[in-house]
Amino acid sequence: MDLTTYQSAGAFLKKTQGILEEREAENNLMLGLCLKLSQSAEEIKPAPYFATVKQNDDLLIAAVMTPPHNLIIYCPAGCQEEMFALLTRDLTANGWPVPGVIGSSPIAEGFAKAWEGITGMSVAQGTRHRIYNGCSLVLR
Repeated sequence: MDLTTYQSAGAFLKKTQGILEEREAENNLMLGLCLKLSQSAEEIKPAPYFATVKQNDDLLIAAVMTPPHNLIIYCPAGCQEEMFALLTRDLTANGWPVPGVIGSSPIAEGFAKAWEGITGMSVAQGTRHRIYNGCSLVLR
């Protein structure tokens, strides 16, 4: 299992766009944000976070964050705690402040559990999102 970070939305989309578009309703926030960022000529400050977790060529996790906003996560099939732990360790090792997480409820809750276990920070319920049975969780 390998985690890769990307320096631009365009590079991230090259690796994820087709898969994200397969479930467009669920991924409209991530797709819209990345498409807008890929067309933006000016540099965004602070720089966004773009990452994937893959095994062989299979996408396991796609994650995007534009600080100070929440981390957005998509996991196309059966996310496991070790995938979320890998993402959490990368975020913390590189000093990314993560105020919360957005994704389908099982994905957001899975990441929050890994985050809480690794960082010791607590998790609180944020907003429920009806469009794809998702939620946002606050990480404190």
